[in-house]
Amino acid sequence: RLAAHLHKIEAKKKEIRGYSRPALREIADQARGKVGAYLLAGTDLLNQQTVQLKSAMGGSGSVDLPHVFLATSTDFARGNTDPQFTRDDDDPDVLAGTGQQAYFVEYDVTLKQGGYYQLELRDASQASHALDVLINQELVRAGDPADTSRTPSPPRHEWNVIGIFRFQPGQNTVRLAVNGQFPYFSELAVTPHTLSEGTPVPKTRAQLAAEFDLNSDILLQWAERIRSSNGAPASVLHAWHAFGTAAYDSLSDWKSPAATLFEGVRPSTREGLAAVYQELFDRADRAWKTLPAEGLLHGSADEGRAEGEVESDRRPSLDDPALNALLELLYEEYGPFRAPEKPARYFPAETRAAIERLEAELEALGESTPDYPRAMGVTEGKIADVPIHLRGSHLNLGEVVPRQFPMVLALGEQEPVGDQTSGRLELARWLTHKDHPLTSRVMVNRIWRWHFGTGIVPSTDNFGRLGERPTNQPLLDWLARRFVDEKWSIKAMHRLMMLSSTYQMSTAFDQTSATVDPDNTLLWRMNRRRLEAEAIRDAVMAVGEGLDLRMGGSMLTFKAREYVTSTRNRDSTDYDVNRRAVYLPVIRSSLYDVFQAFDFGDPSVSNGNRQSTVVSPQALFMMNSSIVLEQSSNMAARLLGTAQLDDVGRIRRAYETALGRLPTEPETDRALRFIARVGTKLNSHEPDDTKRLLRAWQSLCRTLVASNEFIYLE
Repeated sequence: RLAAHLHKIEAKKKEIRGYSRPALREIADQARGKVGAYLLAGTDLLNQQTVQLKSAMGGSGSVDLPHVFLATSTDFARGNTDPQFTRDDDDPDVLAGTGQQAYFVEYDVTLKQGGYYQLELRDASQASHALDVLINQELVRAGDPADTSRTPSPPRHEWNVIGIFRFQPGQNTVRLAVNGQFPYFSELAVTPHTLSEGTPVPKTRAQLAAEFDLNSDILLQWAERIRSSNGAPASVLHAWHAFGTAAYDSLSDWKSPAATLFEGVRPSTREGLAAVYQELFDRADRAWKTLPAEGLLHGSADEGRAEGEVESDRRPSLDDPALNALLELLYEEYGPFRAPEKPARYFPAETRAAIERLEAELEALGESTPDYPRAMGVTEGKIADVPIHLRGSHLNLGEVVPRQFPMVLALGEQEPVGDQTSGRLELARWLTHKDHPLTSRVMVNRIWRWHFGTGIVPSTDNFGRLGERPTNQPLLDWLARRFVDEKWSIKAMHRLMMLSSTYQMSTAFDQTSATVDPDNTLLWRMNRRRLEAEAIRDAVMAVGEGLDLRMGGSMLTFKAREYVTSTRNRDSTDYDVNRRAVYLPVIRSSLYDVFQAFDFGDPSVSNGNRQSTVVSPQALFMMNSSIVLEQSSNMAARLLGTAQLDDVGRIRRAYETALGRLPTEPETDRALRFIARVGTKLNSHEPDDTKRLLRAWQSLCRTLVASNEFIYLE
């Protein structure tokens, strides 16, 4: 059922591609027919970007200027965003969209005289570069994509010039629109421009695109290509950069094969050179399109593509290397003719309507996807030998080597891994071979470390020459062989170790043995050791009879592949539950505070040997944490609720529950005096006798839980 549903989703995506691909191809084909215009407009755009516009408002926000319009950002006439964003200490009203939809605001601007005016925003964030600006329904500024908006935000309280635009006398409408989070700003102003007399008014990308009849987003991509080529000798645009300089007279350093096409070509104007480029690009495109197609350039027709990927025919390269160099730029996958970041705005109206309808149907299909239990799994990928990654870097590759195992561990002659298998099965067989020198030793050493606190090889994660030597090599080898003979049964190895006399030794100290082996390397007694974080938490829950011993299930509420926040105060994971700690989720960036307090292993790295520190926050946690307070209260209520027990019997039951032993007589006497003293202290704070008694017994229970004996194994 799931596969059938996913097939419907894929079919719907394919139907959407059936509309979008022809439209994307049409956008690219139209752009390829205007290379000359893109060269002219792209260069103009780069030149305009160097013009620094000065604010007319200054730092004070003075408005005693002629024909000026000033408004707070929230004083818009129409819009779909809320004035709800506040800024630090001065708290001005500024705009902010609350999601990722398309937001807009419109201001009605009345001016006595028409002409060119500056549009300025105060305290504009860096995101203001993504704003579309429309004046009287005409797009005069197109927002840059996020990855090109790298201009830093202006200092606080200062004005940022968005551009110089023509306004008509009387009423004008200024519309600011953005497809996503609305950038904050506090004020908007329309002022006389600050250009000196006779200085040309710089044009925005939208204005240049309208002037040359170009696609605004592809114009931005062309400007970036012109800028990045920067007259490089290997670039086909070298002549364009060299035009108007002495370098153009010879073009002797031009290394591209396209240089041969410009021999003797000496246009007198930049427009003439743009026309030459256009004619040559057209010739290369025509020659290529006469060749027989061989399928698709980027895969099969049914292969999924991102929205911006353009499908084109696969044809052989041209025999003429000069024309082929131009052709490569025309059809470069990430070149200037790639699809715009949000191409739908350039589709015909009927295509946009069809895609919007299909995308709504796709969203409904996605939301109705059946939710079945899943588990992480592995499937075979592409079978291939890979090159050596020198110093571990995928960017620094050496020679390709066949798939085998390290020779020093290969156990004799190796069977080659066939070209029909990935090698995963061979790897598993090699790892579990009965004569493998490491696998069984590493595993039994870890099991030993779990039971005894320290491995036979103390450096649990390092069996190499830089690791520590085994304290008992024959024992390690015997256990490893026994492990293999028992068919790698971990349960059998647990049983073997825990039934041994070594495991059952007391932690009692013996001076004679300590003199011979002061570090207890040979285990003449059991080492006293602290419980691990999970066991401490479960033990606290258990004494209050609050531990849920059910098995199985998951506590994560996130769906498969859903983002799990990295911010604790936004994390919806609930740790205050009574399930065993083994079922608690481990969010690497939002670790459960109980785990953090007691040396839980770093979830981001492999670690076979947890540390065991003793720090003051651990004691504070055992006295004051909510889990200890709650469970000790439950324990006290249960003791007081057992009518057949007197106070001595309750103390005996408390010790037996918390510490696994009965109290001594001095301990019983001390506990009785402690309860009486606490009750007396509470007289002035808690008039209710029942509550006062409960709190006194809770104090005793909490003291037992907070003791070293509770969290250390004897």
